[in-house]
Amino acid sequence: AHPAPALVAFWAAAFAGVALVAAVMHRRAGFWGLWAGAWAWWTLLAGALAFAAPGMSYLFLVPALAAGVVALPFTLGGIESRWTQLLVVIVPLLLAASLWLLLGLFLYDALGVNVLPGITALVAVVVTPLAPLIGSVHPRWRWALPSVAGGITLLAAIAALASPAYTPDSPQRLNIVFHQEGESGQARWLVFGDARTVPEPLRAAAPFAGAAINPFPWLALPALPVPSEAEGSEAEGSQVEGSPARALVAEAPRMDQHAPFLSVLQKSIRDNKWHVRARLISLRGAPQATLYLPATARLLRLTLQGKPVMPPQRLGWRAASCLTLPPDGVEVELTFAEAAPVELFVADRSPGLPLAGEALLKARPATAVPSQDGDLTLFTRRLWLTP
Repeated sequence: AHPAPALVAFWAAAFAGVALVAAVMHRRAGFWGLWAGAWAWWTLLAGALAFAAPGMSYLFLVPALAAGVVALPFTLGGIESRWTQLLVVIVPLLLAASLWLLLGLFLYDALGVNVLPGITALVAVVVTPLAPLIGSVHPRWRWALPSVAGGITLLAAIAALASPAYTPDSPQRLNIVFHQEGESGQARWLVFGDARTVPEPLRAAAPFAGAAINPFPWLALPALPVPSEAEGSEAEGSQVEGSPARALVAEAPRMDQHAPFLSVLQKSIRDNKWHVRARLISLRGAPQATLYLPATARLLRLTLQGKPVMPPQRLGWRAASCLTLPPDGVEVELTFAEAAPVELFVADRSPGLPLAGEALLKARPATAVPSQDGDLTLFTRRLWLTP
């Protein structure tokens, strides 16, 4: 909720690191040794990027080239003064900063907390050209900059740790799911997170187990649909799944409704391939349904409502979703490389929680809100396709 102290800490840490290296190395390297060392690394990075990612190499190549051009007359002519030193440091440094620092400013907004160490590394690289000037100041002040930057890093880090992680204006994303399994009828509440991230009032509202678990075999829920290329089509066949999800689990009262079903209409073997035609239907009238197939099933082709789709493999599963499920379901055609038993799962989902979830909704604090798919009611069924 308050990122400024953390950003200050990670930026100041970069300055502290460069200033410390400059103070330690100046006695052996001198001004031109530090200058050459900094720009040698820029040149090496530019060369590496020219092979790995040519389109990005200019970010290192242009400042390194400018440094060489600006310093060439002074290194060849042996002319050196304080103004010379300022010129060969400041000109390429300003060019490097113009290319890099805006990226550093917006990385946090783009990628969040996990990118903070990357910001430190980026800022440290950008300010390495300052090392010759830092090292050449009076010995009495040479250690002042790393000390001050280190002190700012420590104070800002303490402030960041003391600040609340979430506020009503910058809330935590926290979805609650009611899940009922078709074969056993077992019902449970799922709160995605763990004992460290789920607020205590919500953990106390139901008998959640202490340890978070992967709640589904396909590991990543909820899945985020990708719009179909076929405009107006009811069937959506591809989706992007999240990282392996972990959730706190608590027993829930069972709902008197049925899980979705995949009704097999026809099975045949043609051209040494196994063809299955079936209908995916939500028996409780949910608006969305998903078919989960293990990647080991050797699926060759899949169609929904006659439209060919091929879901990407994510975490060992393929997931085909219909986001506007008709009351009579959708027709699914599957083609496998061989006629062998296939274990699969079908799931349907609808927004919101049943009435029994009212206590959980009230217990969720103002610093946490549902996001993306939001709170869901989810029914699943495990099935086997056999030749």
